[in-house]
Parts: sequence; structure tokens; C-alpha cells
Amino acid sequence: MAKRGPAVGVVGAGSLVGREILNLLEGVPAVAEIRALSDRMAGTALEWRGGDLTVEDLDDEGLAELAVAIFCPGEKRSRRWAQVAADKGAAVIDLSAARRLDPATGLAGAREAALPARGRVVSLPGAASLLAARLLEPLERPAGVQALEATLLLPASGAGAAGVRELSRQSAKLLSSGQSPARRFPHRLAFNVIPEVMGFEGQEDRAELAFRRELRRLLGAPELTVTVTAVRVPVFFGLCAALTVQLARPLDAGAARELWQGRAGVELIDEPSQHLYPMASLASGYDGVLVGRLRSAGPRLSCFAATDPLKLIGRAAVQATLAALR
Repeated sequence: MAKRGPAVGVVGAGSLVGREILNLLEGVPAVAEIRALSDRMAGTALEWRGGDLTVEDLDDEGLAELAVAIFCPGEKRSRRWAQVAADKGAAVIDLSAARRLDPATGLAGAREAALPARGRVVSLPGAASLLAARLLEPLERPAGVQALEATLLLPASGAGAAGVRELSRQSAKLLSSGQSPARRFPHRLAFNVIPEVMGFEGQEDRAELAFRRELRRLLGAPELTVTVTAVRVPVFFGLCAALTVQLARPLDAGAARELWQGRAGVELIDEPSQHLYPMASLASGYDGVLVGRLRSAGPRLSCFAATDPLKLIGRAAVQATLAALR
């Protein structure tokens, strides 16, 4: 493909989120040239803008001359290659968990204004953090957010295509009275829930630590009390979260509904008597946040939310890319 402008590279283009980002970038005129890179799929042809996009080797040469490099191949490869891309002059947007717990690494979308820039690596927040921030931000001015209790229900797709395949394989085996060993997850996920997502540091899972730190940075609230439990559930796609917010001033469910009503990227589904509420299945294909089951008791507000993490992360990655290209 002839060069017509700044090149955007998608590292790990064959992953679930990598393919989602490629699909979204098809409709972005500012992206004139796209390059797909992988150390596993080099030579593979991917469809893009009606033609074939050949995956290049992930190496020093492949990372040269990129204006933006979007990293989504997983933590290990991001640790190996993201800084290499930045050293070669790219604005690096890292979707992996490699640097999310590092306060020295900028967080895209945070109030600290960590914008992607040439020669710099910034992390993209996880989908759960983006979901919570989108719902909490409108509450801050009228009611003041003091604390959050969250239970995160994370799908198999959060562990990539390998996670989806493992859940599928285990489910099929169990339904036919067979067994399939756990490889991608620490225990069998099919017909089970696992209160471990990324492994533990002390008493907390790294996914819980990341959620707390990312949310504080996104909201610009370093002292915000966040109690969180992350659970891997036997759902292929779709992230759900049960949230209870402690507010400085009482805010009833009706007032919260008005604050969220019509807000970009938030859709209310809150008719429990009609069996209408957010679910993973309803969130599939939606790049915003569904919210419902609103309940209030004085300064405490509870809700249930759902999103399609691939869509939400993909859209955030595209927005960060556009910011880097400006």
C-alpha cells in the first residue's frame, strides 16, 4: 500500500480487540495508511477497506516510521515492544495491562491530561474502569462521589480468543459428560465463576488494583475509596458491573436517571417490572454503557451496568489515535 499520510500500526491485529480496532479504523478518514503487525500471524491477509492487508513481522523494522502504534497483543509482548516503538518516534497506545499499575505511565482519558504523543507510551484504561467513570462523572457535581463498591463480572473474551475457545471447549465437553482441563484460566470456567482474573498481589487481584487506580486517575480523585471484587464468569462476551456509590449529598434514583438520560455513551434500560435491565447479551455490539436497576437510599445509589468491552475499548483506542494524529 502506498503511503499517503501518517501510518497507524495495530500490533496484535489478529486478536479480538485488534480486529475490532481495524474495523473501526476503516471509517476514519484521518487514518490514511494502516499497518498490521504480529509475531504470530506474519503473512496473513486481513480484510481492510475492501482489500487485503498483509500482516507484517513484529520487529524493529516493522515498528519504524509509525505515527501511532496501538498495542493489543497482550502484556508480555507489550512489555517487550511498546517502548521500542516509542523510541522510534511513535505515539504508543498500550491496551494491555503491562503499565496500568505504573503511576509514571500516562493514562489516556485521565484528568491528568495524559494525551498520546510521539515518543511516548500511554496506557488505555480497562473496560470496567471506563464503564464506571462514565457513570460516576455526571454524579460528581450535583452530589459528590465519596466511595464506590463494585462487583465486576468479566467475560471469557477478556482473556482473548484463547479464553473464548476454552470456555467453548469446556462447555461442550461437560454437556457430553466429558472433561476439559483448564489452561487459560486457573480453574474450569464453564458452569462456574472464578474470583480471580489477573492473579493476586497480596489479598487483591491485579484486575482489582488496576480498576481502583485507573478510576481514581480518570476521575481526578486520588483519595476516592474503591472496594472492588473482580469475578470471571462463564459468558463469552459482555462485561457487567454491580455498583453502589456513596455520595456526599442524597440523590434519588429519579435524579440520577435524569443525569444519565441523554448523556452520550449511556443508555438507560430500567423497567424491572417488564424484565428490562442491562445484560451482557443486550450490550453485545454496543460501544457505550447500559445502566439500570437504579435504587437509592439516602446518600447511597445502586445500579447495574453492562457494556461490550471490545467495542468500548476499541472506540477509546480510536479516540486516542485521533488525539495523537492532531
